[in-house]
Amino acid sequence: MTAVIAVLIVVDLVLIDQARWTVAVALTGTVALLLLARRVGLTRADLGLAPERVGAGLRWGGALSAVILSAYAVAAFLPALESAFDDERTPHSLGAVVLKVLVVIPLRTVLLEEVAFRGVIWALVRRRHGHVRATALSSALFGLWHVPIAVVSLRTNDGLASFSDSVLGGVAVVVTIVIAMTVAGVVLAELRRRTDSLVAPALVHWTVNSAGTVIGAAQHALS
Repeated sequence: MTAVIAVLIVVDLVLIDQARWTVAVALTGTVALLLLARRVGLTRADLGLAPERVGAGLRWGGALSAVILSAYAVAAFLPALESAFDDERTPHSLGAVVLKVLVVIPLRTVLLEEVAFRGVIWALVRRRHGHVRATALSSALFGLWHVPIAVVSLRTNDGLASFSDSVLGGVAVVVTIVIAMTVAGVVLAELRRRTDSLVAPALVHWTVNSAGTVIGAAQHALS
């Protein structure tokens, strides 16, 4: 577990840079995690990568993703939430949006995080302590993983800009994001447990991140 955490810390610090080259870093980190998993004897089934569970993952992940997309569609038309999608990291050209949604998000974000938190860490803890502790620990680490990006969001997201004027406001935002991501981690871990597949949480994860990007780009184009 120590080696896994070490890999994640290094990769997380590098990924603060949102440049496209960090996709290669994320892929390298993913490979390193899978090699570590193999070294300690975790199987494809342990990691949620068994081919026979793909169907269940698609069904559960697809159903929840449809609900999420519906919620995003409603949120996109609420004036009070408009600034939440206004982030300077969101690409504005069609080509850049497609690249981020179809390449950057799935390879730099979803693949790495699902393999790390719902795959390797969850499987390691479950093997010794059961799925409840596996979900609790992997979700807490998933929340902490978002501390660097939460700090960056304070200066890139218009909806959070007002909080960056004070230390207390900034800390409150970071803590809130960590808690929210921890809760999200619990939901994703439960999807992984119910389906025995990383496909379900990966699909939901991709839907959430991609929908936010598309809405932000669309709002910019229409403004």
